[in-house]
Amino acid sequence: MLASGCVELLAHLVGWYAGQEQNRRRYPRVRKDYRARYSVNGGKTWLPLRGVDLGGGGMCAISEHAIDAIVVDAVLQLGRDVPVRAHPVWSSEVSEGGKTVHCYGFQFVSVEAAHWEAVMEWVTGKPFEDSGRMPAVRIADTEVARFLPKDLRKRLLDELTARSRLDSANEAIVHFDYGGVTAHNGHPMHRFTVHSKAKVMGSEMRYTTRFLCDDEGQEIVVLN
Repeated sequence: MLASGCVELLAHLVGWYAGQEQNRRRYPRVRKDYRARYSVNGGKTWLPLRGVDLGGGGMCAISEHAIDAIVVDAVLQLGRDVPVRAHPVWSSEVSEGGKTVHCYGFQFVSVEAAHWEAVMEWVTGKPFEDSGRMPAVRIADTEVARFLPKDLRKRLLDELTARSRLDSANEAIVHFDYGGVTAHNGHPMHRFTVHSKAKVMGSEMRYTTRFLCDDEGQEIVVLN
């Protein structure tokens, strides 16, 4: 699971993070046309979209057809194909050239780190910048298993245990924050902050440890 399964879960985590209320308007959003396509049946058939704006957390696009789906697969043509999964959060009908078309506002549900990097580069018109200035968001304890693969969680906790920042790989006494995607050595990495505690000479010590990891969960960097 620590490869394809990890990529899938972390892609959902990026979508969750970008869609947080405090982040939704902090990401740059530009009004610029681009081509796209979408599918409501898992990629078996595709229909065209005309993108009219794009940001780190979502997009606005025009469709000739009404979209009756909770989540769609979409491919944005941003110099290269950029696949995302998106949820239509609002819609309106507009008239273009004497016919009615449908305008949709989409929120990203799932975006892989490298694809989110491509979105941000297209939006800003410059190489992807470190998103470390963006605030980290606490992942609710009840949501950790949904977003973080078990094997990746164990690797992070083992790193804490090896540094005497956790008495054992006890997930019940740690909290995870997620800070989005950042650039590291030329490729995108996920930012995590893990809060832990351990007994040191009879006293309880609390620790905050910052990690980076890639989409596959194979490369883990301890920053402090």
